[in-house]
Amino acid sequence: MSAGTRAAAALAGAATLLAACGSGGNGEADKSAGAILSDVSAAVRGAHSYRLIFSGKDSSGDVNFEIDVASKNNAKGSLTSQGATAEFVYSGSKFYLRGRQFFDKVAGAAVGQRIGDHWVSLPSASAGVTQLQEFTDPGKLADCLGSEHGTLSKGGTSSVNGKDAVVVVDAGDKPGTSPGKLYVATSGSPYPLKLEQTGPAKPGGSTTACGGNSTTTQGNGVFDEYNSSISVTAPKDAIDISTLG
Repeated sequence: MSAGTRAAAALAGAATLLAACGSGGNGEADKSAGAILSDVSAAVRGAHSYRLIFSGKDSSGDVNFEIDVASKNNAKGSLTSQGATAEFVYSGSKFYLRGRQFFDKVAGAAVGQRIGDHWVSLPSASAGVTQLQEFTDPGKLADCLGSEHGTLSKGGTSSVNGKDAVVVVDAGDKPGTSPGKLYVATSGSPYPLKLEQTGPAKPGGSTTACGGNSTTTQGNGVFDEYNSSISVTAPKDAIDISTLG
């Protein structure tokens, strides 16, 4: 072998080694669907912050929300339903909501007029708020992703915003579960990158914590900004919902 050939072979070997070292593959693409979901659950449970942008449909029309989660049930964002948008803050044991048009739509014009542009505080156990905890509590999100599902299979590989992913398909064939797909990162921590709901929940679910009684018929949620710095501050001078009668 000539010196030039040896040099070329050495460079090729070095390039192969560097590519392998820099690929960042986490091995998820080679695992079973159940094993992937187990790893996803553990990864989410260990995350202290993330962002979720969701768009979907339910019986009332389009439903959209954006959530920045700073820690367990410590979040802020916005939600849109029936064509009206509201801001929200979830801090400690209180959920705060602001949006005149939103209150007009969901509670009536009289209530909207009384509230105006003020923040309103609701107990975290209020209807609707408990369902939001599925997304604002990393532990609960981990439980829902890891256990509340139908028959699983693998759906090949894909990418989400330039990040490689392996796809786990949920048949949604058990009571309270919905058919869909979960896109899981195949480099770094196996975080969920995207969650798709492709059909309505199967009737008969016994849990509401993981969307068992959700009216959402389809949706698409994209996760990012894991473990980033997010600041959440409770609004001052919010109106207590119980004082509105």
